[in-house]
Amino acid sequence: MSESIAHGDERELRAALGLRQPRTAEEHRMTGSDVRDVALVTGASSGIGVEIARLLASRGHNLVLAARRTELMEDLAQRLRNSHGVDVLVLACDLSLPGAARSLHKQVVDSGRQVTLLVNNAGATLEGRYLDFATAEQTGSVNLLAVNPAELIHCCLPAMLERGDGRVLTISSLGAYWPCLPGITVYAGSKALVVNLTRTLDAEYRGSGVRFSATVPFTTDTAFIDTPTNREIVGRMPRFMIQTPADVARIAIDGVDAGRIVQHTSVVNRLLAGILKTLPPALVARAIIAFMSLGRDDIKASRS
Repeated sequence: MSESIAHGDERELRAALGLRQPRTAEEHRMTGSDVRDVALVTGASSGIGVEIARLLASRGHNLVLAARRTELMEDLAQRLRNSHGVDVLVLACDLSLPGAARSLHKQVVDSGRQVTLLVNNAGATLEGRYLDFATAEQTGSVNLLAVNPAELIHCCLPAMLERGDGRVLTISSLGAYWPCLPGITVYAGSKALVVNLTRTLDAEYRGSGVRFSATVPFTTDTAFIDTPTNREIVGRMPRFMIQTPADVARIAIDGVDAGRIVQHTSVVNRLLAGILKTLPPALVARAIIAFMSLGRDDIKASRS
């Protein structure tokens, strides 16, 4: 079943409740964009984040770009200003740190801007078994993938609700549907949290004018797969299963604009998500260890 709300249904509900109708993207363009209205994009230094920033700028959105690598973002920001005439603010931010989301939001507000579109995109993985990394590293991964995205929503949502207009887009992963992912220990659980959070927020605030959407890609040609283990895994996959960052960005932005709560980036993704939910976790764990050699260096060594 499609997890989406038709625009007409939402507008009828808002009319019945006496609520102001949210502006469409076309209405935003027709009325002009206030420099204070911005799309905040995290993880905007590479991959999907860069492509989302490019797409939004091409549609006239002013931007706040946030990531650790400011030099890459400054270069992107200048190109977007020159090409599209949009306002772009670059902020250094490490979302693996506790409290980073609230600090980032404060910087945006203090700059005189307000977030009308939040894109939670920042992400990375720790490749290895749980005890291969210090507690602080594993906690940092959960902060990056789940805690700080949730906190950013908590920071931005009140102003969106007050205006009766806003969008929250989170880039998740097919990993959210895996019952376990040995070798990327906290990844699946973190990604599942943000998908379920998106569904729950949509249920809690439906009719408010704020749209919540989670995009679920599988394998995307980004730095995420540029590790020795991932390159080996991806090398065994059919090419049609590997998507470009630009494709994922377009599907994600179109999905939140259309009010799709959970947006899979391909039919294959949707089928895999359904299959993964029915398989016993122990079977999935054995398959991952045997096929991907993830989480078991002893098996990887025996196969080399």
